[in-house]
Amino acid sequence: MPRPRSAADPRASDVGVADLASLISARQDRIRVARRRGGELTNSYRERAWDGRTLPELPYYVYLARDGFYYRLAFDLDAARGDVHSDAATLRQLLSDARVRFIEALSGPAGGRHLIAAFHDPLPAARVDALARHLGDVHLPTLDRSCLCNPATGGIRPPGSPHRDGGSSVLLTPSAVAAAALAEGNGHHAFDRLCALAGVPAPTTDHTSGAPARAPRALSPRLQQLEREGDVAGAYRDRSAVAAAIALGYVNAGLTVEQFLAAALDPSCRGLDHLRRIRTGPDRYRFRGEAEVRAAAERMWRRRVRFAEQRPPSGRPAPDPDIERLVAVVHAAADAAPSRWGGQGGRSDRAVLDAFLDDARHWPDVQVPASNRRLAERSGISRSAVGRALHRLARDGWLEPCAPAAGTLAATYRPTVPSPADDHAATGTHRALPASGHGWVTSPAPSPVGSLGVRVAVQSHDVFTAEGLGRYAAAVFLACTDLPDTAAGIAARTGLSVRLVRRHLRRLADTALIQAIGLLWRAGHIEALDRAADHLGVAGAAARRAEVHAAERVAHRWYVADFAARRGWTVERGLWRAGWHTLSGGDRRPTPSIPFPRRSGRADPSRALRLALGGYGPAPDSVVPATLAAMTPVPSVGQRAAPVPRRDLLSSVAA
Repeated sequence: MPRPRSAADPRASDVGVADLASLISARQDRIRVARRRGGELTNSYRERAWDGRTLPELPYYVYLARDGFYYRLAFDLDAARGDVHSDAATLRQLLSDARVRFIEALSGPAGGRHLIAAFHDPLPAARVDALARHLGDVHLPTLDRSCLCNPATGGIRPPGSPHRDGGSSVLLTPSAVAAAALAEGNGHHAFDRLCALAGVPAPTTDHTSGAPARAPRALSPRLQQLEREGDVAGAYRDRSAVAAAIALGYVNAGLTVEQFLAAALDPSCRGLDHLRRIRTGPDRYRFRGEAEVRAAAERMWRRRVRFAEQRPPSGRPAPDPDIERLVAVVHAAADAAPSRWGGQGGRSDRAVLDAFLDDARHWPDVQVPASNRRLAERSGISRSAVGRALHRLARDGWLEPCAPAAGTLAATYRPTVPSPADDHAATGTHRALPASGHGWVTSPAPSPVGSLGVRVAVQSHDVFTAEGLGRYAAAVFLACTDLPDTAAGIAARTGLSVRLVRRHLRRLADTALIQAIGLLWRAGHIEALDRAADHLGVAGAAARRAEVHAAERVAHRWYVADFAARRGWTVERGLWRAGWHTLSGGDRRPTPSIPFPRRSGRADPSRALRLALGGYGPAPDSVVPATLAAMTPVPSVGQRAAPVPRRDLLSSVAA
């Protein structure tokens, strides 16, 4: 039983702790206190009456919401999930840019952080839920979203609350500043700015339905095995993630909540063990009763339904967890070899590798197609430079060729980690390799896989194309985004020379993309890239490149269709006509509506490209087989391509 602090308790004189708890709490009448089970503290909390002043000795937390609306936002960064310091810096910058007043506390002995903001206007729970999920998915891998996704029981341990592993939450913000920030609070305009800067999509549906309406089907073989055997491969971080993946599979398959409840109650479904047992201590669990299992399963079902409605399936099979692990290993190896990416061609190689790995994360097969034009658009370099980079990466063992390019199909590669035998010390290579170790200088702090999307979005921005600041400036900007550092530290992490780093630091500072804090350089908000592109006069460079690539694809498809249509007995007998599908029977090939331009009897691809860019190419459905025309729509040729919308990531990631 927790003993309330009485007036005789010397800690009761610490009025600041009680005042902070009262200012943080959205309710002044209730508090939740940790339970003991078997003499040990658990992560289970029980609600108790509270007078708004007296605090228990056991760990406790206060509520963030009341009457279904949030009045406090608490961002809980868990040290067990990754790099808390980087996420805390990202979140501090985002809150500051949104002009949200907040306080910061050290949550406990593990080094987690709590960033808390008070609001005097009610915040819709659905909007807060969307913000928490978006931040956790895109920006903050260490964010524990549970307290912001449940307005009924969501809460946070205020500064001064004990931790079950020892110690207590410690306020990092000066107490006077913290009290003023909590007392004055923020308005709903600050919350709207925060959502806008984070790139949270506007809510479109009411997430109260039992399940998405779709035709029911069986679970995929992978999910059936996961449900039956559990996570035997160790692909998920914990038991709750396994159960959530299975629940999402039920939702996407159109199955009912009753079927999911039956599986949750079935002991043979080992993947749903999280719903049947609750953790009471280190390696200690207790079985839930049937009512508890049903309540836990229904909570998880509602959350997965909401998740499925916000992110409808694309129709492509889900990536295999083995691919995710392979991408993580290759990405970590690349981060641990910064000197490999310096020198002539090194930055192009790294940009192409990042774009390829980001594609591989979302591809259902380990053999990933590597289209030169697509990688050029996602890496910010030219198509020819991508071809040379792919050759070097394959030669050095970062990519393993699987199948060559054929017709309109790109070559496929598999990401790999080079072995020491793959190091090239022979003359004629594009770099000089050190003689020690693996062949490259190692870095102590590789970036997480979640940063791949940020790297690709930055490197493909107009600012870092050849017309703008270039790929070396992109490398320096990304290093400052990951961690504020000195010029020498950035050089060590990027493989570039200190002189080159200083040159690009000055160029980035002139465009207000970074700023100096003493000897450290820190990147500003990534949203500033759009303003920098306008300032440099390079806005739309990436869109123009994508437009040319689309026309090149059309011209190539045009040539292939025209070449195939001019073969066969119909041509020999003079029956071939443009746009006439005279090649019938079992070999019904497409016939372009306009013949491919020729000069002196030879194909003229330059004129074909000009025609495609000007909108005078063939009809899209005349250059693809009839069976594929309805399945794979061809981009329109008659209109100039509109600028490609900037990725949500660019307008929302905080540095």
